[in-house]
Amino acid sequence: MLAGALELVQPFEDQSTAHLTAAPLGHADESGVRGAGCQYWMHVICIRLATSYGIHTRRGRRVMDEFGIRPALTGTLVTNTLATSCGGVSSPVGLRLCRV
Repeated sequence: MLAGALELVQPFEDQSTAHLTAAPLGHADESGVRGAGCQYWMHVICIRLATSYGIHTRRGRRVMDEFGIRPALTGTLVTNTLATSCGGVSSPVGLRLCRV
């Protein structure tokens, strides 16, 4: 049953990823969340029309890279902390710091 559901949503996920990586401007953030008595981190990369969420037990750039979108970005990424989300950027992405 779950395999069938994955087949149905895979085209949408692929299209969303394509929009995110090709966007001229995106935003990245992470926030702590708790579930089943454990600490997790929700990692977000978004543009106006698409958002990618990833849940992980750790935080930081390496985890965001594991989700596969941040390394493929071609535009400018805005984040509130360059070290956490984007430190040591290996992709051609431009970086901007948001201090709001």
